[in-house]
Amino acid sequence: MKKIILSLVLTLLVATTAAQAQNQDQYVELLRQDLRTMKTAIVTQGMAMTKAEGDAFWPVYREYETELAGIWDKRLALIQSYADTYEAMDEKTADDIMMQSLKLRSEREKLHANYYKKMKKEVGAILAARFMQIDGVLANLISLQISLELPLVIETAPAATEGE
Repeated sequence: MKKIILSLVLTLLVATTAAQAQNQDQYVELLRQDLRTMKTAIVTQGMAMTKAEGDAFWPVYREYETELAGIWDKRLALIQSYADTYEAMDEKTADDIMMQSLKLRSEREKLHANYYKKMKKEVGAILAARFMQIDGVLANLISLQISLELPLVIETAPAATEGE
């Protein structure tokens, strides 16, 4: 999984021409499919559900993953925006990117809360909480890997001093 995540981040950070953009998008989509497959396998193993529990859980899980994919699309676009502006970072751009990042974190937390309630209704609090733990660990691992690959924000233009 680490290699898939690393490949995804590196793919997003590579500057491409318009002709390469389509190939890059296809590659990113293949990586996302692989990541979803691995995540489903990890969730399946970690949840250890009965058939009846699984029958109730998986439809809600698929809904959750569909909504989560929308948040990931925004996050990947934000990472691409950061990569595009990194070398010419200014105060406004840094603030805009950070505010968007905070908004996406909030959207994800809201999604978690909503789907915890839905899952709890379908499979009970224990299994719903277990899923949220597993999903949280996976999300944290992915976020950590992405964070480690992204360079720290740097000031590319000297800040204006008072009196200039």
